[in-house]
Amino acid sequence: MSKTYTSEIKNLALTLVFDKGLSSQEAASQTGTSYSTVRRWVRAANFAAITNRNQYIMKQLECRLEKAIEEREVLKRATIILAKDLSKIY
Repeated sequence: MSKTYTSEIKNLALTLVFDKGLSSQEAASQTGTSYSTVRRWVRAANFAAITNRNQYIMKQLECRLEKAIEEREVLKRATIILAKDLSKIY
């Protein structure tokens, strides 16, 4: 049967690992949790960080794509106007 830990214990263990640079084993012994539990929390936190970073990058790329599409449409319209003006001259 698995033991349930409070969010304070979990946050403390993650702080010890990420901010203080302790190993998962050291964080587990200091917080009174098992090594496998701390290791699972660390993996989940790393996955969440990667997922958040990927979502941020995706959002940035979507914005850049929208801007490029808008710029292309402006250039298309400008080309049409220029072509009409040139056809009147020649």
